[in-house]
Amino acid sequence: MVKLLGIFISSGTQRPTAAGGDDRRALRGCQRLAVGATPPYNHSSKLFHMGVMEVAMSSLPLLFKKEGLIEKHQVEGVDPSDRYFNRTVLVNRTPSGYAAKVMYEALTVEGHSHPTITASVQDLIEAMQRFGFTRLRTRANFKGTKYLAEKETWLDYQDLA
Repeated sequence: MVKLLGIFISSGTQRPTAAGGDDRRALRGCQRLAVGATPPYNHSSKLFHMGVMEVAMSSLPLLFKKEGLIEKHQVEGVDPSDRYFNRTVLVNRTPSGYAAKVMYEALTVEGHSHPTITASVQDLIEAMQRFGFTRLRTRANFKGTKYLAEKETWLDYQDLA
């Protein structure tokens, strides 16, 4: 079993049926990705299959998720070189609350852990402003895996004096 890009991939052999065919009924539809003759590097005369197992998503709400990515926000503004930019802010749950992080070129800005998502994004914006970013604004784009379709309103931040 191999995990590739978050998908578990397994390979195995297919057993021929008594009628001379191969029994694919045991495979679910998503596992019928590649069924056919043995590849040239495998000199076995058996048929092979490669299947993908579905990864079960947690049905628990984000409130109960222990640690990891909770939301994605969008930040835009003007960088210290006076160029417009737009980046994704990753909001992660930490043992003590939430922390936001953004990557811009070679710079990674991370905020401290806060009890609310709003406070963690605010802390990140203040850290970016100390680096010289101006005219910043943010909005939520994803809550968990749910895309908000850019329906959230922008939150503008005052520049440092």
